[in-house]
Amino acid sequence: MTAKDNIQELLERGLHYYGLGEVPRALSYWQRALEQEPGNRTAAEYIEIATGQSMPVSAEEAAAVEKDRPVEEPLLSFSPDFLEGQQRLLSGDWAGAIRAFEAAFDQDPDHPLYHPHVELARARLIKEVADQLGDSMPKLAVPISQLINRKDMTQEDGFVLSLINGDLSLSDLVSLSPLPRFTTYQILHRLLAERLIVAGGNP
Repeated sequence: MTAKDNIQELLERGLHYYGLGEVPRALSYWQRALEQEPGNRTAAEYIEIATGQSMPVSAEEAAAVEKDRPVEEPLLSFSPDFLEGQQRLLSGDWAGAIRAFEAAFDQDPDHPLYHPHVELARARLIKEVADQLGDSMPKLAVPISQLINRKDMTQEDGFVLSLINGDLSLSDLVSLSPLPRFTTYQILHRLLAERLIVAGGNP
């Protein structure tokens, strides 16, 4: 594993634990990424977003920053999509926040705050699914016959629904799903919101 891959893994592990609500553990991974690469902007932004505070710097680092700072540093501007995403994030609408942040990121992929907000909103969605299902074995809340005829059901939805039989835990579902991890969580989140699945018994 290259140094770059290792840092990326630390960033992703931090996001995973942030999504589970384990903020101190998430911060420890992001801090380790900064220790390995002090100039890693993504790690610093994750920490700032999670804590609401900028990373402290030494007097020497501060002096270096001031020396290299332009005379007039332009303020960051935010797109309407990003501002909408912030409002949805504050209201707990994780799916809506993700859509808005992704739209902002697609328009300006170089903006320093757009991608971190996409990842943090995704982490909150994952946490909500984990909170609702816990260690239970999810089950269908309606007969499968009512679902297969719905026009809004996609093939990906079908993959996930085929695994929900009351015998598999959330972790089992995510592991066995042929879809990307977040896509599976996204589908489960929507199915829960529409009350098409519910938490079942414990293993």
